Amino acid sequence: GLFTIAKVSNKYTLVKIESDKVFVKRNNGTAILELFNKEESSSKKIKTITGKNVTKKIVSRSVIQQKFQNLDNLLKGLVAGPYRRNGKIEGYHLKRIRSYNYLYKQGLRSGDVIKRINGNAMTNTGKLYGMYQNLKSENTITIDYLRRGKMRTLIFSIKD
Repeated sequence: GLFTIAKVSNKYTLVKIESDKVFVKRNNGTAILELFNKEESSSKKIKTITGKNVTKKIVSRSVIQQKFQNLDNLLKGLVAGPYRRNGKIEGYHLKRIRSYNYLYKQGLRSGDVIKRINGNAMTNTGKLYGMYQNLKSENTITIDYLRRGKMRTLIFSIKD
């Protein structure tokens, strides 16, 4: 059977390491992260690895900088607003997201509620905008979102 080797932060548990794969567990899902040599990974702009509730994408920094350089372009085809429970903002509801929007192409859908970005709860619009400003320089972007009552995670590993 699988056994825990190490705890990676409070969110992920390293389950198993093979010569070409790493298995991590979060909640009930296990994600398989495939390891590539530098020549292989640099030839691909985006690589997707999907676990039960976790999707990991390897994206070049140039793609992130291009897509995130202009907030208007990132929001094109997107209708979103605060998601409130008991009068408090607990995330941002993607009310409508068109197929040409970058976030749609990365797997987010109409009805999803973004709860956290890089572990930070989305509790007000100012916080959301401040985080957007910093995302271009991050090495990892983790989006925790709710879809049909189940938490999911989208992880972008940014490679130079």
